[in-house]
Amino acid sequence: MSLEAAIWLSLFAAPLGSLLIFRRLSFFGDALGHSSLAGVAAAFLIFGPHPLWLSVGALISVFMTVGLLHLLEKHAKLPSDVAMTSSYSGLFSLGILLMAFSAMDLEHLLFGDINRISLEMLWFMRIWAIVMLMILAAFWKPLWASVMDPIFARSLGFKTQWLDLLFIVITSISVVGMIQSVGIVLVAAYLVLPSAAALPWARSLTQLMARSIGFALLSSFTGVFISLRWPPIPTGAAIAFTAFVCLLLSHCLKWTWGKDFGNFSRKNRN
Repeated sequence: MSLEAAIWLSLFAAPLGSLLIFRRLSFFGDALGHSSLAGVAAAFLIFGPHPLWLSVGALISVFMTVGLLHLLEKHAKLPSDVAMTSSYSGLFSLGILLMAFSAMDLEHLLFGDINRISLEMLWFMRIWAIVMLMILAAFWKPLWASVMDPIFARSLGFKTQWLDLLFIVITSISVVGMIQSVGIVLVAAYLVLPSAAALPWARSLTQLMARSIGFALLSSFTGVFISLRWPPIPTGAAIAFTAFVCLLLSHCLKWTWGKDFGNFSRKNRN
């Protein structure tokens, strides 16, 4: 069941990570992951350890973070990075305070354990992976245009404010789906590292997404194997570190083979 969860997780997390990188929002997933702790802790205190309610609590906390981020940026006039850090720090600390009143397994929540994933969360991943791929297929052109150049997207008639809202929603739901597998602390690593590893080998956004899924699957399978072979090792940490090693090896190979093989950057997009 853990291997199946890893497959579904890779199918929706890796493409999203590619979009995050090129919207310069790599830290956004990390902020949402940390802030979800407050909602998870509150749901645990009220409803107990049922995975469904924990996920609902995490989702509410994530949307609260987005709302707080908007208020701090638009009304308090804080820079976006300051507003994001303030938002997630406040809700993360609130979650730790709430956990002091419960018997919640902190290590499992922070670092994840895909080997102990519930059947309900597995079904959530199955459904969400399919929905996520359908969203990408249905809104590919406007999403592609907004990632490449928001001004260009508006010139084509796309309403970028609705695309931004869609992006926030799919990121929030995806983060909630990753919490029980890789944990709150390592959500951003799973989102960003596979796509960053795939960058040297992609010449388009489509190629980047496809190759990032491959790196995510490799990292997931390796991490699950390591955690099963040596049980004291947290699964989420094993997956994230494997993805980090893939990133280093990928770019080392690129440096070794030269700069002509794959060059997908903000200056070369198609």
